Amino acid sequence: MRTRLLFILLTLLLACTVPAMAQTEQKDSALIRISLADSESVIDIDFRGSGEVRHSKKEAPRLQRMPRSVEGTPVVAVRTNLLLPLMNLGVEVPVSNRFSLGAGWSYPWLMRSWLDAVLPPHQFCAQALAGSLEGRWWLGGEHTEEADTRGRLRGHSIGAVLSGGYYDWEYDGRGQQGEFAAIGVDYLYSLPLGHGGIHLEFNAGIGIALDWNRSYTVPYEGGFLIADSDKKMQVRPVPIRAAVCLCVPIMRKEKGHE
Repeated sequence: MRTRLLFILLTLLLACTVPAMAQTEQKDSALIRISLADSESVIDIDFRGSGEVRHSKKEAPRLQRMPRSVEGTPVVAVRTNLLLPLMNLGVEVPVSNRFSLGAGWSYPWLMRSWLDAVLPPHQFCAQALAGSLEGRWWLGGEHTEEADTRGRLRGHSIGAVLSGGYYDWEYDGRGQQGEFAAIGVDYLYSLPLGHGGIHLEFNAGIGIALDWNRSYTVPYEGGFLIADSDKKMQVRPVPIRAAVCLCVPIMRKEKGHE
């Protein structure tokens, strides 16, 4: 009995005098739990009755489990913006559970052919070429470094976006063309569909663009462009992202997942 009381006193003294090595938690009026740092051990001291001392292991944090139908870890994802069908392509590569890198290319030259079908020929022109690079940070507990890697590229995320390109807009013989470079931030939510083989992504963002442009007129149909002014630079806020994307992750099968 004396040996047990002496052990209890020494344990309490260690917990009180060396806080970096242990944490003491009073579970109720008669039970004290001591968790030793850098150890899996937990000591419960029960002052009810004979002062029982129990040793146990710390409970491991519970991590989110992926459904059995999710069979692998995404290594790359291919996406396209449904708002500009057949006119863009993007890829996303997960570097870790938290971070991914992406790139995109938009080429809506087809808009001119489509608009010529519903408007008088050469009355309206909308052409552009643009590329983008992004770094993305995924939010939530399911994206910690200890989490299941099969949960990558899904859920909420924020990104930093760098883009640039060329454009040409014309209506009824007057237009503007130029080059731009933009930087901004965006928000993306990736919703897995079915068993997770396809994701539906909702993406919006804002930024600041440097725009080097010139105005022009076209005196007659099929004529040459006549510049109205020299090229000038403008700084303006822009919607750097507005997309509803269909995303297809390409998986690497993992062994040992339940």
